[in-house]
Amino acid sequence: MIDQIKSSATMDDAELRRTIAQEYKYLTNVFDQIKQFRQSETGQEKQIERHVKVTNRTGQIKTATELKDVQRAKTLEELHQRLDMYKASKAVKKGPRYEVNLKKKIKKKAKVAKAKEERKKLARALTKEKRSERKREEEEERRLFEAANSKNEKKPNVKDMKVESKDLSEEPKVGSIVFNKIDIVDETENDRPSKDRPKVALDKLEKTQRLISKLKEKGNVDKAAAIQKKVLWSNVMDKAEGVKVKTIRSE
Repeated sequence: MIDQIKSSATMDDAELRRTIAQEYKYLTNVFDQIKQFRQSETGQEKQIERHVKVTNRTGQIKTATELKDVQRAKTLEELHQRLDMYKASKAVKKGPRYEVNLKKKIKKKAKVAKAKEERKKLARALTKEKRSERKREEEEERRLFEAANSKNEKKPNVKDMKVESKDLSEEPKVGSIVFNKIDIVDETENDRPSKDRPKVALDKLEKTQRLISKLKEKGNVDKAAAIQKKVLWSNVMDKAEGVKVKTIRSE
């Protein structure tokens, strides 16, 4: 522009005015852009300082500009000190009984967890006990079934097994062999409830009654009726052979 002004001696007034006006317009546009750029940068910095805020260890508010002066802990001891200061400030902020309430809360949670574990142990023990009781009942039921089936089998008749022997008063013939009298005892008599074992028979009868009652309570009426029927048939056969028996009360 200066060179153009120096050469203005050869330019007329109209051309000089046009040149100066163009240069002024150009410079004005440049300055306006610089001004807008500076204003936008200042607004962004203020917005960052207004919205980006960080709480330091003492509870004070620091902006993004002030955070540039914050230094990191150089040693582990310094880091622990800052952590203790932060915990102390947090406790003060939450109240004087914050630590006491926190301990109570932890203790309560531990108590609830312990009670829950105890309930689980009790439930496992009850389940195990029920399983054992069910196993015992099944074993008792199996034994009673086997006993009832064994009684329903045909028992050997003692009269048929007796051996006829000759009268000892008769004189044996010469050259003949004399045999002693043989008494055959019924081996199944030990299996019957005799007069010498009334308590055993009574206990067995009571166990059968309890089993039938339990089956009826559980809804196994057909099974209970089958056991009762077998026991009744067994009693009928025992009575026919002259054995004293006790009957089961029908419920």
